[in-house]
Amino acid sequence: MNTILNKKLIVLGSLLLAFNAQAYNVVGSVKAWSDMRQSGWKSADGFTDEQLGMPLYKASVIENYPWTDHFFIRTGWQGNFFLADKRSKTIKLVKAPNDKPADLTVVYQGEDTGKGCYFSIVDSQAGQNLSREYNEQVAPKILTTIADKCINKKQMAEIKAKESSDDRLLKQWVAKETLNGLCRKKGNC
Repeated sequence: MNTILNKKLIVLGSLLLAFNAQAYNVVGSVKAWSDMRQSGWKSADGFTDEQLGMPLYKASVIENYPWTDHFFIRTGWQGNFFLADKRSKTIKLVKAPNDKPADLTVVYQGEDTGKGCYFSIVDSQAGQNLSREYNEQVAPKILTTIADKCINKKQMAEIKAKESSDDRLLKQWVAKETLNGLCRKKGNC
């Protein structure tokens, strides 16, 4: 009985981590902290160049659009998560609850639905779900929201036009295969 439950928990945990891996839009990478530093960027947390040099080398740049005042940087694969403020040219470490930065993700609400536009930093709590009983799942929670500008439709259209047709076809294929997989598993097609 316990081995079946353990196997189910391992499968569930793997799925949570797989879906948590990149729920946000990675738009590039940091070449090096020294390049950012030369452009006037600094640490809001007082980190030294040595402390940021290696972690930010080739880190992922997330949700960075020409019209927004903020973007995010993730170090390594599911490493530390930084908020970058374009106006003040500062980066600030987003502290993860339970010291699990891999559980952090960001959602950009770029269309105003009556509450303005904003980024939400979300704790998926995937790490906590792995250590819980099968029927005691922890729901994701929003840690904070950061007001920002709404989508500039003209600039977004230009960005979309730059995507290659191969990229679009690949994204469509992945979406179709994901839906087919869910359909096979759940049976409610």
